[in-house]
Amino acid sequence: MFVPFTLAGEEIIADVATKRGRLVKLLKSAPERAEAICPHFGCCGGCALQHFDEAAAAKWKAGQVVSALERHGLKAPVHAVADFPGHGRRRAVLKARRTKKTIKLGFHARRSDAIIPVDVCPVLRPEIVALLPALAQMLNGGLTRRSEAAVSVLWTGEGADIAVEGGRGIDLRLQEYLGGWARQLALARLNWNGELIVRHEIPPFLEFGKARVTPPPGGFVQALEPAERLMSGYVSNWLEGAKNIVDLFCGCGTFALVMAQFAPVHGVDTDEPALAALAAGASQTPRLRPVSVERRNLLNTPLRADELARFDMAIFDPPRAGARVQCEQMANSGLARIAAISCNPVSFARDAAILVAGGFELVEVRPIDQFRFSPHIELAALFRRR
Repeated sequence: MFVPFTLAGEEIIADVATKRGRLVKLLKSAPERAEAICPHFGCCGGCALQHFDEAAAAKWKAGQVVSALERHGLKAPVHAVADFPGHGRRRAVLKARRTKKTIKLGFHARRSDAIIPVDVCPVLRPEIVALLPALAQMLNGGLTRRSEAAVSVLWTGEGADIAVEGGRGIDLRLQEYLGGWARQLALARLNWNGELIVRHEIPPFLEFGKARVTPPPGGFVQALEPAERLMSGYVSNWLEGAKNIVDLFCGCGTFALVMAQFAPVHGVDTDEPALAALAAGASQTPRLRPVSVERRNLLNTPLRADELARFDMAIFDPPRAGARVQCEQMANSGLARIAAISCNPVSFARDAAILVAGGFELVEVRPIDQFRFSPHIELAALFRRR
């Protein structure tokens, strides 16, 4: 029986009509219980663990990593969780819907498509929260009551980068309306249904090592900049001395452009706009080693072992489903070291078992808690050919 917002050892009254219970009353608290930091906690679907003490939550998350590895018979040093404060996220995808009287802009409620309007959000950068009321006013003139819009917000070196999907179709009048709001709010860039409305003379950018990259609108980047720097540091240390690196699932260059300061890098991904952003960032950055890109769906068409022969080291950072078929090819390759980044300990453990069976040693695992109030845990790991 799972009852959200409870902790092991607590005494509760719960509605248990289904296999997923509902907390009615807390009778006895666990020592690990903490006060929630947000008034929306429990209603908003964005956070699940604000009631869990920081140290206890970190220990529990590390245990998830260890358990996932043990299920595949794997043992390796699992370091203490690198924990970050539960605030300062530079990226969020909010939901927006127009009603008769107003615009609802916020996050989905728990297990519901209802929208909880967000007036405060302790996990986001303050600059993003401060922008939300005016952003809702802008959306009021661009949405219909028939559908829900997704609003991607990224805070960059030039300010807010906004991408809206699900708004009204663009015509001249709407384009002028949105352009006026974008300039009034000093948005670094505004994309509407895939169409560019406004962009600063200096485009929005993120820094990966010495390179400045303009990510594609609504594209994936790491949510916390300090966590990204930590992961890049791990990868740099682990692959020191590399002569030729392949970065699999490279995105727009989070790791590729850092490593290109030291060695040639070949980035592979299925996302064409992300690859274009990586290539542009590399071409505009002096004193990088050669950087090349290749569009390829690695989930079903991996780089074969013979194609990996020209590389001595690799990075892979797959989606939550992992990289089973690609790991099967890496296991049969001549790669000397592999740096892995994962957002899912379960799929990582499966992939790690493939590499270990192919002759690699899992040297160390470093959990990274980038999403403090969620049950998720990310990790970085080093594999070395035995």
